Amino acid sequence: MQRALRMRKSDFERAVALSRNGDTAGALEAMAPKRKRAAAAAGAERKGQRADQAGKAFQKAIRETLELEAKAGRCVFIEGNPRVGGAPGGMFPIEATRVDFQVLAGGISIAFDCKAVSGMAEFSVRNYVGTPKAIEKLERQIRYLLDFRKQGGIAFLLLQEEKHARAWLCFQLKTLLDGGSVPIRTLERERGGIPARVVDHLPVIVESPRLVGPSWPILDAARTHGTKTIPLAGEPS
Repeated sequence: MQRALRMRKSDFERAVALSRNGDTAGALEAMAPKRKRAAAAAGAERKGQRADQAGKAFQKAIRETLELEAKAGRCVFIEGNPRVGGAPGGMFPIEATRVDFQVLAGGISIAFDCKAVSGMAEFSVRNYVGTPKAIEKLERQIRYLLDFRKQGGIAFLLLQEEKHARAWLCFQLKTLLDGGSVPIRTLERERGGIPARVVDHLPVIVESPRLVGPSWPILDAARTHGTKTIPLAGEPS
């Protein structure tokens, strides 16, 4: 009771309601001191900013790859940034961001969004960034990709881990939208804890030194692994 007296009435009532609904973690969070909650929120915000910066760098690399593919006549593409309004120097978005890229290659439509992951063995909406705004955006993008797939296109999230120069194609969109997790990779270790090899659980592409041609073979991977997802008939196994 003493703890409750130090809480705002609204926080106390929210904690009680969450507890009655079986959400113990949410109730404890509602009861946490404001200072701790503010620190956690700031930490999540910093993590989100780092992920956003890494994601934009990866998006740039993919853009360069698609530009080379387009020049070779293998595709046409648009970058899915939102339309903006206002005057130069004061521009603002006038619609919600969709996904990073939409591509037409060999008569097949492809849509995907680039996400940077760091040290993740699995991917879910909640563990990607964690801030409510970022979660809402990711869920909106997943819904868009699912709708795109229903119209006969290939749709996925492209997860990239920069330090290993690897990226994975995640087609299990419905699983993510339903709150589930998708395994990315497992790092197998030898005796003594020495890293042995990476076991990929999703289709993987690896960056190659670009002398001629694209550095990320995204088109070939998307068509090879994504064709079986057209049209949507349940998530791929």
